[in-house]
Amino acid sequence: MKDPITLLLTHPVLERYRVLLPYPVFVGLIIFVPVFITMSVLVIVGEIVPQRAPLPAGWRWSPIILGATGAICMAAPLSIAMALGHLSGYRAYGRTWNALTPGDADDLASRLKTAAQTLQFQITWDGGGRRGFVAVHSMHLEMRATNSGKWFPTRLHLFVKAGADGFRRAEMGVGIRTVVIWDTGERDRCRDIGETLVRMVADEAVPVAGNELNLF
Repeated sequence: MKDPITLLLTHPVLERYRVLLPYPVFVGLIIFVPVFITMSVLVIVGEIVPQRAPLPAGWRWSPIILGATGAICMAAPLSIAMALGHLSGYRAYGRTWNALTPGDADDLASRLKTAAQTLQFQITWDGGGRRGFVAVHSMHLEMRATNSGKWFPTRLHLFVKAGADGFRRAEMGVGIRTVVIWDTGERDRCRDIGETLVRMVADEAVPVAGNELNLF
């Protein structure tokens, strides 16, 4: 049975927002929001229910103070770890397609989604050709204390943005869902996965399910 924090960190519905927010910020919000809500309820009850002794001065600020303290305590170490990973050379793989017609964007999203599912990615959010999708792989490795530079929980996303000229821009990314403290091969691994997916989208000859590349 997963604890509530773990459920929130791995919930498919939140995966899209986890892509959009820096990981330390996302974790900080996961900590802050439940603490803030819980403490706010206690403050409201304390205001309504008569108390035998006066409550401490400034206790109404406790939801913000405790929530922010918990969020900072979690986000600060993660930020330091991510900075170290960045200094060591880790980068997520990225690819951009510009000046796509709506039909091209739809086709790209469909082809990339099919390629991802061939490699056993699980779609967690699907906005279609107009918005894109998010998918994950190897989620069973998410809560491990450490993972190798070859096997780790992976996220793929494609975000499609409409331009004022009627064309669309598609941004693809392949990266690690957790934190890379020091690059031990993660950057190359993400690149291999990303480039394999791109070749599959282009109908180039690639190993079925990536077996010859031993992607997963």
